Amino acid sequence: MSTAPTAPTTDRPGAAHRLATLAADVLGGPLPVRRLYLVGGALAFEEGRMGVDQILGVRPGTDGDSGMTAGASGWYEGLDRL
Repeated sequence: MSTAPTAPTTDRPGAAHRLATLAADVLGGPLPVRRLYLVGGALAFEEGRMGVDQILGVRPGTDGDSGMTAGASGWYEGLDRL
């Protein structure tokens, strides 16, 4: 019985599989646990099961006003000048 580590296999050669295969080739064995976490995240992102959320933060002036509009429509004003 062989106990040699093998590279992960999958029918879908996505980013996670390519990373795991490359690491197995370079390191000569399976990925450490911390890298498996990153590979799992890459796969979830690739399959649309995970996304990226963004938060807009502003620093208010001395009067407490941020200068931002209450709705998102004002966020895009002036972008045509960029």
